[in-house]
Amino acid sequence: MNIGIPLLDTQECKTQLAKLNLAAGEQSRKTSAFYSAAKPYDRMTNGVCYVYFMSGTNLLKLHNDCISATNKMVFYKQVWSIMFIVSLHCLVLRLMGTDDEGQAFSSISGTITNEEDLLQKCISTGKDTLVRYIYLYRLILAYWLQDYEEAARLSEMYGRGYMRFLDIYHVFYEALAAFCLAQTQNIDRDKWIGIGEKAVSKFEVWKGYSSWNFENKHFLLSTELLCVKGDYAAAEERYNASILSAQMHRFVHEEGLALERLGMLYKDRGRAESAQEMLANARICYESWGASAVVARLDLNMSEYME
Repeated sequence: MNIGIPLLDTQECKTQLAKLNLAAGEQSRKTSAFYSAAKPYDRMTNGVCYVYFMSGTNLLKLHNDCISATNKMVFYKQVWSIMFIVSLHCLVLRLMGTDDEGQAFSSISGTITNEEDLLQKCISTGKDTLVRYIYLYRLILAYWLQDYEEAARLSEMYGRGYMRFLDIYHVFYEALAAFCLAQTQNIDRDKWIGIGEKAVSKFEVWKGYSSWNFENKHFLLSTELLCVKGDYAAAEERYNASILSAQMHRFVHEEGLALERLGMLYKDRGRAESAQEMLANARICYESWGASAVVARLDLNMSEYME
C-alpha cells in the first residue's frame, strides 16, 4: 500500500478494486481460474477492512462489512484469508462492547470458534503473519482500554522490522503505551521514553510522505514526549494541534484520543472545568466511532477524576 495516499481515498480505491476482482471471480467461478481470480479479492477485502478500521470508520458499519466480507470469502473457499478478517472483527466487537466472538466466527464451519483457538492454530501451523495481526489487534485493544502493561507485552510479541503497512500502527500504539508507562513507572522509564522517541522520529519521516495520514499522529506522539519531559505549556499547544489535524483529516477516534489526553493534562494541572470539557468532547468522538467499550471506560474514569 502507498502510505502517501490519504486513507479515506484509499478506502474508495480498494473498494472499487475489490468489486472488480469480485466480478472477475464470479465470471470464472465454474472454471479452473476460479481460485486464482478469487485471491486478489481476498487480499483487497482484507485491506479494505483494516484501512476502514485505521481511518476511524464507524465500528457498527465495519462490523457489518466484516460479516459481508467473510460471507463472500466463504463462497470462494479462501479459508485462511477469512481469518484475517475474523481477527479484525474480534477487535471491532470488543471495542463495540461485546465479547461475543461467535459473531465473527458464525460463517465459518470447523473447530476454530474463538480468537484464542485461532491464535494457537496459527502458531502451531506457522501462520506467522496472521499471528502478528492478532497480536497487533490485541495491542490496540489493550491500549484503548488502558491496560498499558499488556499493550507493552503484546508489542514485544508482535516483533519488529517487517515494515508492512500495519507495522506503522504497531509503532504508533506501542509508543502511546510506552509514554503512559513512562509517566506511571520509575522502573524502565528510560526504556519507555526511548521507544517513544524512536516513534516520534519515524512519524516525522512518515509525515513527509503523507501529512493527511500521519500529521495528527506525529503531533500526538510528540506531545506525549513533551508531557514526559514536563513541558506542559508546549504540550497543551501541541495537543490542540493534534486535535485540529485529526478533525481536519477525519480520524474521529484519534481526535477523541487527543481530546482525552488533553483533558487528562488539564486534570493533572488542577484545571477541572477544562478537563471536564475536553473529556466530554472526547466522549462524543468515541460515540461517533461506535466504541461503546471505550465510552464505558471513559465514563468510569470521569466519575473517578471528578470526585
